[in-house]
Amino acid sequence: MKYDLTAAVIGSGYMGKQHLDALNSLVKKTIVCTNDEKTGKELAEKYSSTLYTDYNKMLENEKVDFV
Repeated sequence: MKYDLTAAVIGSGYMGKQHLDALNSLVKKTIVCTNDEKTGKELAEKYSSTLYTDYNKMLENEKVDFV
């Protein structure tokens, strides 16, 4: 069961990847926010996520339930 929530993960290092993996099965939408565009694009594609490189723009453009 997926909850009708949007989760944002800031960072694309080891823990960011672990959080995305876990959250992908729990919430309807995940957002990746990282300054590493190459890894961010790979993660966004893998998890059908939206990618941001600036957390301020992410918060302006998305309704995020938790980070």
